[in-house]
Amino acid sequence: MDQVGKEDFELVEFLQQWFDTKAFDCGGYSPNEYAIKFFHERYREEMGEI
Repeated sequence: MDQVGKEDFELVEFLQQWFDTKAFDCGGYSPNEYAIKFFHERYREEMGEI
């Protein structure tokens, strides 16, 4: 369990480096994250990005 947690932590840290680059436009959503997806879509509409 500790090994899996350590690997996950390292992976998340690695991925965070790429979120603030021009290569990263958006992330994916799980099917359970419909409210977050809706919020982001509405935000982008209001900001004129869609």
